[in-house]
Amino acid sequence: SKLRGNIRAVQNTLVTNHLAVLKRKRRKENLERLEQLVGKIRDVKATIPAVDQLLAASQDYAAALSALAKTRLVLTTELADIHSLRVVLRQINDYEAMIVDQVSN
Repeated sequence: SKLRGNIRAVQNTLVTNHLAVLKRKRRKENLERLEQLVGKIRDVKATIPAVDQLLAASQDYAAALSALAKTRLVLTTELADIHSLRVVLRQINDYEAMIVDQVSN
């Protein structure tokens, strides 16, 4: 009876420890995904200032359009569910229109 109680206690401890390990593993994976997502958001938010610098320093329209296109792709695929970034998508549209207008004139 005491032996059974000890065995049960050991089993409960093992199960509890195993569940805690699984919980920590899931938390670590979630944090890694969040870190990647935050990095992508940071990159997206840095695009407009980078395009401003490209245009101000060298009028490199091709590089500016390329950066805008890459950012648009990330916004419409990997970050499509983040509604607060839609303003950046509108800014990209505005910048592309401005560049096309400058190049065509």
